[in-house]
Amino acid sequence: MALRFLPPSLALAIGLLLIVGTCRADPDVAEYERYAEAQRAKAGAEIPRLVRKYGETIGCNFSMNKSNVVAYTQGDFGAFVALFSIDEGCSGGSAMSRPVLVVLRWGGPGLWDLFIDPNYSLPIHSASFPRTVAKIYAVGQELRFEALELRTSDALCCPSKHVSGRVVWTSNGWGPQ
Repeated sequence: MALRFLPPSLALAIGLLLIVGTCRADPDVAEYERYAEAQRAKAGAEIPRLVRKYGETIGCNFSMNKSNVVAYTQGDFGAFVALFSIDEGCSGGSAMSRPVLVVLRWGGPGLWDLFIDPNYSLPIHSASFPRTVAKIYAVGQELRFEALELRTSDALCCPSKHVSGRVVWTSNGWGPQ
């Protein structure tokens, strides 16, 4: 029995097909990536509900602007930071609300679940931090805020002085820098 060789042009064509065939994306990987992205989007849509549930367990008069959820990761912080306001002691009154920053991480009971890390999710008691924080946002690796502070002529309910700054985690909790 004699060995037969393929003509060079046919061997080259088969070789190229084999190379191109092995370079394409694995359909299972692409399918998983689509699934993972869909699961992340689904979990992200649940953030306001999850934050409300947490906030109502630690205070009254929960208030949150849904735009105050920021994708943010630094050090061992998780996937998102959210801002809301509550009356922590449920004492009522126009000047009793405090801002609360919460860190949400991936994990929990399932791979695509978000949970609030209670170690980094506390009401802000710093006297140097404004009580009325209107907005949080990320600039690179910095978490920043826009807020209102009281002027001497303002009523307790109605701060009017615009301030902005950077938010950092310290040994005493969240605070301005």
